[in-house]
Amino acid sequence: MENRGVPQGTIVGPVLFSIMINDIRSRNNSRTLLVKYADDITLSTYRASNYDCAPEEVDSIKKWATENKVSINLAKTKELVVRGRSKAPIPTPLPGIEQVDNI
Repeated sequence: MENRGVPQGTIVGPVLFSIMINDIRSRNNSRTLLVKYADDITLSTYRASNYDCAPEEVDSIKKWATENKVSINLAKTKELVVRGRSKAPIPTPLPGIEQVDNI
């Protein structure tokens, strides 16, 4: 497969990326915040022992990437767990995604 793209640093690059990812949607709008900006996507989800939508959201984005012939660099993808003072156990890391405690 041939690599295609826009040269880095161009003005048109972020615009084309925004157009390309415009149809990515979260599966559960009440529990997920999906922010798309320039060449980045941030997915914020609620994970608890009784409710965890993160795996299905990640699977949905992976499916979108496959359908649109776009690769996701999982080596640059991180899962940040924000807990406050909760004593609940940290959720199991998402498959193939590094879980971190700070950025």
